[in-house]
Formats: sequence, structure tokens, C-alpha cells
Amino acid sequence: MVLTQGDRASIVFTDEKDYSLDITKNRQNYRVYGPSKKADIAPNRLYHESSRFSKKNVVSAGVSGQGKTNIHFIDTQRAKVNSETYINLLHKHLLPDCRTLYPQNNYVFQQDGAPSHTSRASPDYLTENTNQFIKKDE
Repeated sequence: MVLTQGDRASIVFTDEKDYSLDITKNRQNYRVYGPSKKADIAPNRLYHESSRFSKKNVVSAGVSGQGKTNIHFIDTQRAKVNSETYINLLHKHLLPDCRTLYPQNNYVFQQDGAPSHTSRASPDYLTENTNQFIKKDE
């Protein structure tokens, strides 16, 4: 695909970012002062548990020369971010947002190389539902 200078203004770049909902814990902030022997300190004052699998949300949005898309949230407690979830996000949110920014449907859709974006189903869906998108190897 060859893009001209004018095409660059019509590229809609989308991406996702996951955010942990747990507060990060810095063990250096937990100092315990007490008697000279560690055995004399209550065990609950020495051990601070942190979760191994923190809850997180995924945020998805797009930007272009015409503006930005809405911000969309994916609750990873309910859905794994795979090609099915990503296609649903494209269908219900991202592509309608692109069409709002570009009513004449003259945008170029761009995404990064995440596995859910490059699976066989996602490019097939974009081929059928967009005029133009930048493929994985372009």
C-alpha cells in the first residue's frame, strides 16, 4: 500500500492499553520497628500480601487528523481479549466511531500487531467492513 501526503490525514490509529485496578505496593514502604528480636513481632505486621492476578480493564481508543474516537472499556474479568472480542469491539464501537469522524467513509484504519488484531478473523472482518486498512506487513 502506498500512502500519499493527503492519505496521512485520514489514518485512524487505534490501540488498547490495559490498566490494573489494584494499587501497586512498594514493600520498601512497610517498615516495622520493634524489639530487637524479629520473633517478638506479630506475624501479621511482617507479611504483606499482594495479589498475583490483579483485576484489570482494557481501554481502547483511536486518533486521527479529524479527531479522536470515543474511549471504550473491555472488562477482562468477563471477556478475554481475543479476536472474537476485538471484532465485537470493531463492529459495535471503533468502526462506527471512524464513520462518524469520516462520514464519506474515506479513512484508512490502522492498528498495531497484537495477536487479536493479526489473527485470521480480524483482517478478514476489516477487509469486508472498511474501504482501506493497513495490513500487518505493510
